Amino acid sequence: FSRLLLLANEHRLSFTAQECVIVMYGLSVLHADLGVAQASDATLLIQLVAVVEQHTGEMKPEAIIKTLRALETLEAARAAVSTSGWAALGMAVEREAPEMRQGEVCRTLLALSKLDSAKAAMSVSGWTALGVAAEREAPEMKMQHEVGGMFLALSKLDSAQAAMSASGWSALAAAAERMAPSMTRETIVNTLHALSKLQAAEAAMSVAGWTALGEAAERTALAPQNFDNRNTSSRGSADNAAAGRQQPGRQERLESSRAPQQEAAVAEARGRLEGRERRKTAAEREAPDMMTSEARAATLLACEALGGEGGTRHDDPGARVATLLACEALGMTTPSALRKQPPA
Repeated sequence: FSRLLLLANEHRLSFTAQECVIVMYGLSVLHADLGVAQASDATLLIQLVAVVEQHTGEMKPEAIIKTLRALETLEAARAAVSTSGWAALGMAVEREAPEMRQGEVCRTLLALSKLDSAKAAMSVSGWTALGVAAEREAPEMKMQHEVGGMFLALSKLDSAQAAMSASGWSALAAAAERMAPSMTRETIVNTLHALSKLQAAEAAMSVAGWTALGEAAERTALAPQNFDNRNTSSRGSADNAAAGRQQPGRQERLESSRAPQQEAAVAEARGRLEGRERRKTAAEREAPDMMTSEARAATLLACEALGGEGGTRHDDPGARVATLLACEALGMTTPSALRKQPPA
């Protein structure tokens, strides 16, 4: 690492803007993926940032994303960006948004969600351009983590949420429904967590979409999580594998650190599934005349949304109100027993 820094310092004055971006991004990857101590030469980073700032008007989407991700990781580089530099990056995002593909839109939003200075520098028209790009690319999304990442990023970006149109939310909701069967545990957790904060997205989800996400949550909650043999790095992976001493990469370390939280989420999901079965039994017993499969599904979703734990009796306030709402939403007749006020 020291040798790489020495070489970078020797040649920094001859680097093009693109090469400066690559060097900055490479240093950030060394720090994030390999755990190299953040001892990068501050002078080098300041000079790299200065060159990058001068050429933001020439940047294409990939260069913009790499710059934002490098700034997210490298504190000295982030501190070196001027106010005008952040503004230039914001204008570059707005300019290139119409050309961004689905993965680039997702990665840009995720990067912006982690950089307060970059968020502050974005204009309303810039957020609108990203919202239009998200709507345009949503029907073409083929990677489940990009869908989850899009929802996660939007849940952290109020300005981006405000810029999304109703048709944009509908397009993202359709993408979530389409990709739900292939979602991993982490993606489904992120997606559901994001939806809990995005009222417009929640409203755009169809019954089929919620069903698909519910099935994905059940599938991933009950499946064992395997952290072995993940994300073998292409850099030296063959040599490491042959020597039987593969180095832990960023993803492996992140997954290991997330394991306790994910196991807690699994335990909570299993509890919810058990509660759902109890509510299903209760719903079938208390209102057999009105319970079509669609009504039953809507009732269960409503009970869970309102926190009706257990729902074993129709005089439970949460379950009773949830059932009423579900019936009214479906235009169905509600059994009179459920309209009675619960005992004091």
